[in-house]
Amino acid sequence: MARIRRLRTGWVVLLAALLLAWGQQAGASEHENAPAMTAEGELRILHIDHFERGRSETAYLLRDLASGEIFVLKFERRAPRTLRTGDRVSVRGRAVGRNLWVTDIVAGLDQEGTGEPTETQAAAAAGQRRALLLVLNMAGDPDYYGPATVDSATGKMFLDGFSVDSLYVETSFGQFGFPGPGVGDVFGPLDIPTFAGCPYPSALYWIANAADAAATDAGIDVSAYDNKFYLIPPKAISDCPWIAVGEVGFYGSTGVYRAWSTRNDTVAYAHELGHNLGWHHAAFDPDNDGVLIGQTGEYGDTSDIMGFCCSERKFNGAHVDQIGWFDASPADIVTVVGSGTYQIAPLGSGNGFGHPRIIKIDKPDTSEVYYLSYRQANGLDVGIASTYTRGVNIHHARETGIWSYFIDALVDGESFVDAVNGVTVTQTGKNGDYVTVDVSFAECNTAAPSVALGPPSQTTPGGVPVAYQVSVTNEDTAGCDPASFDLLAGDLGGLAGDIVPSSLNLAAGTTGAATLTVQANGTDGDYTLWAWASDMDGLRNDAGGSASLEIDSTPPLAPTGLTTAKKKVKGRLAVRVTWDAGVDSGSGVASYRLYRDGAPIADTADVSYIDRTVADGVTYSYTLSAVDNAGNWSGLCSPAAYPPDGGGDGSGDGGTKPSKGYGKGGKPK
Repeated sequence: MARIRRLRTGWVVLLAALLLAWGQQAGASEHENAPAMTAEGELRILHIDHFERGRSETAYLLRDLASGEIFVLKFERRAPRTLRTGDRVSVRGRAVGRNLWVTDIVAGLDQEGTGEPTETQAAAAAGQRRALLLVLNMAGDPDYYGPATVDSATGKMFLDGFSVDSLYVETSFGQFGFPGPGVGDVFGPLDIPTFAGCPYPSALYWIANAADAAATDAGIDVSAYDNKFYLIPPKAISDCPWIAVGEVGFYGSTGVYRAWSTRNDTVAYAHELGHNLGWHHAAFDPDNDGVLIGQTGEYGDTSDIMGFCCSERKFNGAHVDQIGWFDASPADIVTVVGSGTYQIAPLGSGNGFGHPRIIKIDKPDTSEVYYLSYRQANGLDVGIASTYTRGVNIHHARETGIWSYFIDALVDGESFVDAVNGVTVTQTGKNGDYVTVDVSFAECNTAAPSVALGPPSQTTPGGVPVAYQVSVTNEDTAGCDPASFDLLAGDLGGLAGDIVPSSLNLAAGTTGAATLTVQANGTDGDYTLWAWASDMDGLRNDAGGSASLEIDSTPPLAPTGLTTAKKKVKGRLAVRVTWDAGVDSGSGVASYRLYRDGAPIADTADVSYIDRTVADGVTYSYTLSAVDNAGNWSGLCSPAAYPPDGGGDGSGDGGTKPSKGYGKGGKPK
């Protein structure tokens, strides 16, 4: 793990130095003809909050491990929602200066360092994170913050009745927190220079680097913390136009995340740490259409710390569920699939007294759910606005998402209607212990299910079982009772196969999965496979889905035209090996394996390779095999020597006897 810490520290130093040279960002038109490139490295994502302006920005930064260069990733539409700070990613795109316009991004690459977690990291995964707050003065006013600010910030982070730690402990029902002094600490004031103009994101990491250095000089071990927060002076001194910024992480991560604020404020600290934990914002969507306008949109749910404003309050039901704080007690959440009357206990109550604290209703048109919850001004919700305490709160959100959207809070006799999905919620009463709602669904309309097989196509050499996932969706409208479907393997082109499980019971609008296993024992060729879902009650038509399977047991022909030639790479000797494109009568050649002196040195889909690990005065023998898309290997081609025999074209002497590294029949081991 120490190796990872050094990597991340170096990341900050390089980032701070290289970003100083950034110029204007490139427009879309500038990158269309820019050179293509690939970069791989560690991702940093910054969420930049301008609360007063009612908007935010997100910056994606990548340090390429090969070159050490820092790139700002630009996306034509929207970045993948699953990206998080610390992800190891590979990016393909077109570079214009420091901007890399992304055409493809792959996350989840192996991280460097696989040692056991430290005690601090284990504690973070178990439900607490060690937090550091550094109070910073800048050259513009070296005495702006004093000891009183440090004392105040310590209270806001760890000790006050409404502090960051108490907020997270109470909202998570004791499952998570940022423990106080002795585990998490506040230090300062520390002096750093002013970064004129405070350009972001360069200034953020410059500030972090300077603050960490000042703290280290003061004897503080900044590497011992999971979250690092930097309190800097307001714009008049720091020249920083934003209110607060946080790196985007995810809950349960053992990575180190940073945040910055120009306000000594509990809500500002808690909000940015919320970004560190993976949340985005608590939005306001009164039209229930997903269209957000200005501050009342993106930050408009002020019942939640991830919304705008400054009052004492906690997190809404959608965010509590998304992070998983009710997972240990599933009775606290009920998913409603049929009409009925329900009582909902206050979200922050210590005991629901037999009532759920969140009710969820599927919203099929957007693949979201509605969250129904009840808030009261008690505990750390004492400052919540009366808008949210008058009755049931209705949000929409994705269960695995990071946004939440407040729609309305009802009063007795008032209804919320979703005509598209046939859902009506009516509040019929409330008291201090619960709110009562009637949930009704439109008349049931049955429909044939939908069936899909995945992947849509596969290739195999035959003789082995091949598996497909069968996805069945109950297309009935909301309000219908669950339906049971028999699953049958249909026409498999003469191949044998079966489906497990053989039946599924699905609520309206939900999807279930089974596995179709096909015995690929047929002759070479293409097969169309079918799976069917049949309604056990006979109320719906049957439906089927198809996929293809290619059996290819014939290997490609041995490659031909293998030649070698001398090449200089950065002044050093290299050998360029080339060959003709392979020939395969079935699934097609997928790639080649190149051998040198009997040992494999490269797998490539190209028809050439540059061997950079050669020495002057040494003779080498190269040979080659091909593999098709079914995994069949060809024999070895005739070897080619380097230097080419007699100064010729490198085609070799035509010998085919296998040497070490080759199996029976000349096939690769």
